[in-house]
Amino acid sequence: MAQLQFRGYLENRFFITFLNNDFAASHLKNSMRFGDYNRARVIMSRSVSNKSSLTLGVDYFTYHGYIQQQLRQTGAVGDSIAASIDQRIAVDRAYIRLYFSRADVTIGKQRVSWGRSLLWSPFDVFNRVNFFEPQEEKFGINAIRITVPTGTTSMIEGVFSPKDRIDKSSAGIRALWNWRSVEFVVAAIHYVHPLFRQNIYGFEWKGDKEVGIWFEGAYFNEKPVDSGILHPVNYFRWLVGVDYSFDIGNGLYLMAEYTHDESGEPDKTQYNYSYLFTGRRFLLARDYMYGSVQFRYSDLTSLSTTILANVNDRSVFLMPGISYLIFPDSELRLGMFLALTEDGSEFNPLPVDDPYNRLGNSALYAWLKVYF
Repeated sequence: MAQLQFRGYLENRFFITFLNNDFAASHLKNSMRFGDYNRARVIMSRSVSNKSSLTLGVDYFTYHGYIQQQLRQTGAVGDSIAASIDQRIAVDRAYIRLYFSRADVTIGKQRVSWGRSLLWSPFDVFNRVNFFEPQEEKFGINAIRITVPTGTTSMIEGVFSPKDRIDKSSAGIRALWNWRSVEFVVAAIHYVHPLFRQNIYGFEWKGDKEVGIWFEGAYFNEKPVDSGILHPVNYFRWLVGVDYSFDIGNGLYLMAEYTHDESGEPDKTQYNYSYLFTGRRFLLARDYMYGSVQFRYSDLTSLSTTILANVNDRSVFLMPGISYLIFPDSELRLGMFLALTEDGSEFNPLPVDDPYNRLGNSALYAWLKVYF
């Protein structure tokens, strides 16, 4: 029987936020805010036998300064087993995995990641992304997942996320196969949010020969849980992406994605910011671009720049950064979130739409992460 294994990291993230993008030296006393948070993430796993394994993941957060103030104003401390304004403990993973001869079954709180796109995938509804950190861990959901291999590079997978009643539960099924080095996926999902229900039907493909290219598209049939709150809406979402790695220096990687969402607003005067804060939507407009450049300068140093652009109102977030490996298990990252926007745009809303000033601010950051 295998021993219990531990892995994880300790992290501190320090931010200097500039309210309303005011960098003027004479205004810094009023515009500059300091905040930080600490995170300890521990993953424990054990193979009970060659037929089963257990995984438990726990996150512990402490919040300070401006970040704590924002949580105090909004109450946005997330879903946890113990929460306060100062700290939070969350059981992020807690699942059993059973290995049968013709299927794998995973039961418990787990990450269900569907779709190729880091940001826009119409199929990644079970665990939503953070648009500023798409590769960061996502909080798990309570679900039963069954994966059935149907060939060397093909499978069928089903997910059921139960609630107290069947009409509040979510479920999905997808089939994946390869043909001539191209991966194809068809999927159908029934997703239930406290405010609405969605039936999602879609298709994706990706090829990764010399140049990576992918497409995802889905039809959404959305209905409100309470007909007095939201209106039914049917719409399409699709995206196309491309990436390529150059043999320059120690490695240069380029990636770009474009997405179109029929349910989004082409006119910024029609934005409904309550959709963001209630979770109905994670972006408000119709067309977006996302791009990333990553250059490995040396074995210790990496440079990167990421851009998130609203094509409709021309607001942009630019996120340059540099990472340095202090020790083999310790990484320091310096960078900034730079909002290049006009007042009233999605990334810089007017005070009436964002009374707590949660959006539209630029920030400098220093993050230290130690793995174990």
